[in-house]
Amino acid sequence: MTIAWAIVTVAVLYLLDKHHLLRKTLILVGIVGVVVVAGYAILLGYQRLKARWGYHQFAKTHDCYNSSSGKVHAANDSPPWCQQEDEQVHQRGTPLAPEYSPTLPPGFSETPPAPPLRSGPFPRFRVADGQMDPDGLPISGATLCVIGQHDVCYQMPSQVPSGSGSITYEFGSYPRAERLHPAIGESWVLFSSLFSGGGSGTLMRLAVLRYEVDGASGRIVNLLPFVAITNVGEEAIWTLPGVSKYPVLADADFVWGDGESHFGDHFYNVEVWTFEPSTELYAKVLSYRTSKKYPGGDDAEVKVLVPEREEILRRLAPQ
Repeated sequence: MTIAWAIVTVAVLYLLDKHHLLRKTLILVGIVGVVVVAGYAILLGYQRLKARWGYHQFAKTHDCYNSSSGKVHAANDSPPWCQQEDEQVHQRGTPLAPEYSPTLPPGFSETPPAPPLRSGPFPRFRVADGQMDPDGLPISGATLCVIGQHDVCYQMPSQVPSGSGSITYEFGSYPRAERLHPAIGESWVLFSSLFSGGGSGTLMRLAVLRYEVDGASGRIVNLLPFVAITNVGEEAIWTLPGVSKYPVLADADFVWGDGESHFGDHFYNVEVWTFEPSTELYAKVLSYRTSKKYPGGDDAEVKVLVPEREEILRRLAPQ
């Protein structure tokens, strides 16, 4: 086989040289190679500059807060951002709330809030990216703040995955928010933001926020335990009166099997969460693995929940 390829190569070069095309062909191949290499270098450079700019913008608005002493000082310009273990990265102008620690253990659910004195429509709000490091990667969570009440904010908590050592997931990029309507005269907000370590994968954390009023002051409470979805998954808010009178959260995330590419076809884990008035929190009421594989983004957009909806409703139906 090697000899055959060598003969074919020599024959092609001979014909090109015979017709005075060899030099032009080599020049053309060289130009194509230079263009490909230059394009790849430009793409990598753009991605790095974009990341560094994001971190720079984020780094200008955060300090280190010591929850024991109450002292606040400027964060370092590189990890570790704070010098002491009991310090946390904190966005300037937001409440210093110890319950939203950036080192929550895996699976931790925020303490259920006391019954609100009054809740109603969620006020107008704005969202902002978290602080970024020089490489454009988040070092603190994104925020959602009430317009006109600069001290009423929610910062997406951090997460330390099991077995990750000192790695902390900071969900500080691409914040998104949409209103939910659990009852007449009331509204909540579905808030999400991304963690990225610079590779092909990202992790999006979700929060369902409620605005509570006590006299002239207000606060934002998260009703959802830790729920995060990769960029090979999807989430949806459904209205299912037969299941719950509150908005129902469904999500699906891929199971990476042996020999599968990142964005290839996968089996998926499906979860459903419903709000429990007795605990003032969402709780997982369904979890199962799909019986078939779905595209993970290579050949088609990730679409799992719609084709699985019938199966989800069957499993949620009273037995």
